[in-house]
Order: sequence, then structure tokens, then C-alpha cells
Amino acid sequence: MPISAITATTAGTAATSATTGLAATSDTFLKLLVTNLQHQDPTKPQDSNEYVQQISQMTMVEQLTKLAKTSEVATKDQNVASVIALLGHSVTYVGADEQPVTGNVTKVDVTGDSPTITVGGVAGLDPNTVTSVT
Repeated sequence: MPISAITATTAGTAATSATTGLAATSDTFLKLLVTNLQHQDPTKPQDSNEYVQQISQMTMVEQLTKLAKTSEVATKDQNVASVIALLGHSVTYVGADEQPVTGNVTKVDVTGDSPTITVGGVAGLDPNTVTSVT
């Protein structure tokens, strides 16, 4: 069966929607569940076991969302700790002119999204540019 432009667009939209985050998933699920209950066919009521399965799935999604957030925080904390460990050490990093620069780490700034270091008076350096530590 050939894929029409409408099918391809719908699939792309679904994939984009799936990546917008898990936070809205439980909210969306509850709205769909309530709407489903309000509009179900009275001659064909839905099986209560199916609702229990859906609620179990929703709970699992919520727990996975919490786990992902916890993992993200732990990763950020680990990154901050490894950058703080550079304080007082001599490091070599790749400078703006692509040449190696050596100096002592005198400051670590953790106020932004990712930590930065100050080496030899040059602030705001990405720790990922460090090529060696002594």
C-alpha cells in the first residue's frame, strides 16, 4: 500500500507529539478516559478490566516520568561534582583560536544550565573543552 501525503504527515505529527514530553501524558490520558466514559455506547459498555489496565498503564507512565526526572537531576549533580573537582588544578583547554591554553581553575560557576569554569582569568569556559588536568 503506498503512503499518501496525508498519512505521512499524520505519522510525522504523531511522532512529534510523542516527543513533546511525558508530563502531559497522564493529563491527556485522564481527559481521554473521562471523554470515553461520557460518550460510551450504552449498548456496549466497556469492560471494567480494560479500565483497570489503562489506569495501571497511566501509573506506570507517571512512575517512568518521575524516574526520568530523578535520573536527570542525578546526572546534573554528577556533572557539577566532576567540574568542582577541577578547582585548583592546572588544566589545558582548547582556546578560541583552536590552540591549547594552560592555566589554573580558579572558579566554577553552576548558576546556569551547565557549569562553567574560570581558567587564568578567562571566565565562562565549557569544561568539555578541557583536554588535560594536572
